[in-house]
Amino acid sequence: MGRWERERVLASAMRLTVPLAAPSVPVYFDFEGLWDHLVGLEGTSSYPHGLGGARPDAVGDAAPDPPLTPHTRWALGHLLGRPVAATERGDDGHLLGAFGLPFSERRLLANGWVTHRVFLEPSRLPAYMGRTADRVHFISGIPRVGARPELLFATLTGECRVFPFLFIVAKDRWLFGALGGSSPENGPGGETRSRRSVLGALREALEGIELVHDASENFSMVVNHRYDRLVADPH
Repeated sequence: MGRWERERVLASAMRLTVPLAAPSVPVYFDFEGLWDHLVGLEGTSSYPHGLGGARPDAVGDAAPDPPLTPHTRWALGHLLGRPVAATERGDDGHLLGAFGLPFSERRLLANGWVTHRVFLEPSRLPAYMGRTADRVHFISGIPRVGARPELLFATLTGECRVFPFLFIVAKDRWLFGALGGSSPENGPGGETRSRRSVLGALREALEGIELVHDASENFSMVVNHRYDRLVADPH
């Protein structure tokens, strides 16, 4: 981002730094809520998926995870790099399963150190019965005193019928990512049942609201979820 700012590729930039040991990213590129809403399904099976936070099996003052051994680092890098290698070969990286993995990599999955996710590419999302979700919206704002992110999220998904695919809770600013239709009547919220104003709900919890949006087809992928780089050889 710093290089883009120096080369004046960006008109403005915003950085959010959050601790992943805390539940700071309760929704992380999870499009299930939006998809179910678009096709008219009631409820979701696992939405929302977040990033980071305490492990489900962590209790009290449990001992921290041991440092990575060279073998575990290798196993992590190999496992996280499998989709990348498959894509570079021209295969569908998201179709890879756990069959045939060595024990060290299967153990990472079983212990929850690595989870399997498939990320939607919004520009390839087709219309459904005339309803579209072809615009990407990023909304950020400064939380008001007493505002609680879980209450705002419940209001957005319940009363407003908006299902963020991204939600980041930083100390001084919250950020949402959501998809919408190019015309309200044909968007994922274009149903007859009444909905609460999204902007009204946001204004109750946030101030200094900023909105950036564009057609999904105008976004280009700079780095496509390269989690293998987290454990890359520093040399």
